[in-house]
Amino acid sequence: MSSPLTTPSPFDLEPPPKPAAGGFWSTWEDAMDIFYSPTEVFERRRDGRYGLAMLIVIGLSIAIYYLSAQVSDAIGDIEFAKAMAAQVKAGQQLTPKQLADGRAFAEKIKGLLIYVLPILVALGAWVSGLVIMVLGNLMGAKLTFAKATTVGVLSSFPQLLANAALGAQGLILDPATITSKYTFATSVARFLPDDTSAIVLKLAAIADPFALWSAFLLGLGAYIVGRMEKEKAAVLAVVHTIAFALMFR
Repeated sequence: MSSPLTTPSPFDLEPPPKPAAGGFWSTWEDAMDIFYSPTEVFERRRDGRYGLAMLIVIGLSIAIYYLSAQVSDAIGDIEFAKAMAAQVKAGQQLTPKQLADGRAFAEKIKGLLIYVLPILVALGAWVSGLVIMVLGNLMGAKLTFAKATTVGVLSSFPQLLANAALGAQGLILDPATITSKYTFATSVARFLPDDTSAIVLKLAAIADPFALWSAFLLGLGAYIVGRMEKEKAAVLAVVHTIAFALMFR
């Protein structure tokens, strides 16, 4: 209720959200509609039900991982070689046995990744939701953990397209030309020298159409689901995007 001395916000005048239809297929439709009519999707998902959407993200992530295995393996080998070279450069003497053991361990981790990928995707969504909730509520949002995670999950779908684009390039380009994890990237980081500072590469990775698309969706979701002011929702999207780029890219 507003007093005569206060003006209700547009959100206060809106009717309660109409609950989204339950079931897998309605959630799948929302996963597709997020690319075309995101405002309507976030309005439907203001109830904070994200479970099925997360399962779709997990399923698509596994499928894309299988399809892009050749590129992922090449990137993993390059990153392992760089890690070993960095230890040698730091003055650590590695015996042939240590190198062989390290490579065997890396191969074992690579083989287990397909099994732990669902856990990693879910943990990533929950961490994202926690960050969105904390930052959003500090800036005046009305976000529960479930609603914040809903925003994070729905805004992650463009990143799946980025991963698919990475794998698709492996069908066209020679994976043997990969010199870093950014070689086939769709961001500015692709065009920077491999010896560029790691922080600069991570920040350059944000200059990517899919990353920017996800950031836009995150801000839109915070605005609609969290009932935030547009400017504050935009700040939240920028801070979240930069933070996750520095941690995970």
